[in-house]
Amino acid sequence: MKNVSIIGKFFVLLASFGVFGIAVAYYAGTQLQSVDETYSELIDTNAKASLLMAKANRALQTARAAVGDLMMSRSDALNKSSAAELAAARAGFVDFIDKVIQAMPADGDIPVLRAAALEAVDKDCGAVIEFAAKAVTEADVKVSQDRYLKECQPKFPVLSKTFIEKANALSKAVDDRSVEVSDTTASIVTNTWGMILAGLALVGVAGFFGVRAWLVKPIKELEGTMVKLSAGDFAVEVMGIERRDEIGAMSRSVQVFKDAGLENRRMTASAIEAETAKLALRDRQSALDNSKAEDLKAFVLAVEQGFNALAGEDESLEILRLGIVERRLAVAQCQLRRLGLDGR
Repeated sequence: MKNVSIIGKFFVLLASFGVFGIAVAYYAGTQLQSVDETYSELIDTNAKASLLMAKANRALQTARAAVGDLMMSRSDALNKSSAAELAAARAGFVDFIDKVIQAMPADGDIPVLRAAALEAVDKDCGAVIEFAAKAVTEADVKVSQDRYLKECQPKFPVLSKTFIEKANALSKAVDDRSVEVSDTTASIVTNTWGMILAGLALVGVAGFFGVRAWLVKPIKELEGTMVKLSAGDFAVEVMGIERRDEIGAMSRSVQVFKDAGLENRRMTASAIEAETAKLALRDRQSALDNSKAEDLKAFVLAVEQGFNALAGEDESLEILRLGIVERRLAVAQCQLRRLGLDGR
């Protein structure tokens, strides 16, 4: 990440959170889709089968009532009306129970119930129904009623109870499945929130350590380097010059400052060295001039002493000596004044 800009680093963090958000959304979407499919299946199968089972039982009870009406009829018109009602109820029962079988193909009890109900209507009650459909006299009606109570009627309470129990079982299965779907939905919501919070925490921690490693630590290192450079410690190494982000640009700027300081130190040292050499040369020249002045003084003194020795022997030499000495002294004084060594 050293070669990625600060904006790029933050974009990476945001992109990571975005990918995590997409993953959470995908998880929640797939789970909710599964719940929707389960709920649709619940409506299309269990709930529908329970409702159809109740309708089939009602159609069976309608058929039972039609048989009872037929037992009470005393005319051909009433017999035909009751028979038509019975046929319609039977057809409705068959339609409803067949739809239940289609909705619940794995349930083997429903075909058994269908067969038992049709057997009761067609076989157990068939002969009684056929006889009652022709009965118009009181005697025939009485016979048909007796046969109904003996051969047909006892079958229906058992069938009705069985159908009610099956409908209740289907209804209970619907309720249980509905509770299961609700629990699954609640679990999905809880897991989604947990994943979101965990993702926020993870991104927060990653962002904290990322910013600390990418920005805070390098900036503190640069701050320490600047403090040392300002104190004159140009031996310190500037870290992060090779980076291609903003921190690298700052490091290279600090390196320029360091190089300028080193160059200034080199120039100062060169100036001091040149000044020292100049002072040493001046001192050597001054010492040489002093040596020459001393030699000149010694020479003048020697000449003066020589002429003093000759002065006692010849007056003309004394005069000559004085002239020479005066000229020598004048030259020496000029030389001393030039060198700044004149005692006056």
